[in-house]
Amino acid sequence: MPPAPPVAALAGGLPLNLVATVVAVALAMTVAFAVAKVAARHSVIDVTWRAGFAFIAVVTWVLSAGDGDATQRAIVLVMTVLWGLRLASHIERRGRGKGEDPRYEQLTERAPAGRETFHVVTRVDLTQAIVMWFVSLPVRVAQYRRPGYTDYVCRTSGFVPLPPRD
Repeated sequence: MPPAPPVAALAGGLPLNLVATVVAVALAMTVAFAVAKVAARHSVIDVTWRAGFAFIAVVTWVLSAGDGDATQRAIVLVMTVLWGLRLASHIERRGRGKGEDPRYEQLTERAPAGRETFHVVTRVDLTQAIVMWFVSLPVRVAQYRRPGYTDYVCRTSGFVPLPPRD
């Protein structure tokens, strides 16, 4: 196992970004909740979850100015935004004109009387917010790439075999 990177490799804006993206995810989910209430459809969250990755990539790109490799930052931004918006638009088109998703109907039916909204928020919205934040970590780390740190994360996670850097 490679040695842990020095603390200096974690310097820069990544720690601030980790906090800022919690706020960004909370904002996106709050807007999604408000839209869902107006539309009377909890399935709005399905579109928001996909578009949320694009939102996180943009927030990270703005916050990472001056950090990381500019080309890598741009590639990560463009790829994530294209993927997130393409998938969000596909999910939105697929559900357009239809009623509530049967999964959410079942979830609200199983909720205690008078607590349907709380039940869906805690079982769906909050869960998806947490998962979105964690799943988007590679997008954020890639934009703050510092010598040693990203390679360490990739090699120890087993996701990408990288040769040692000089």
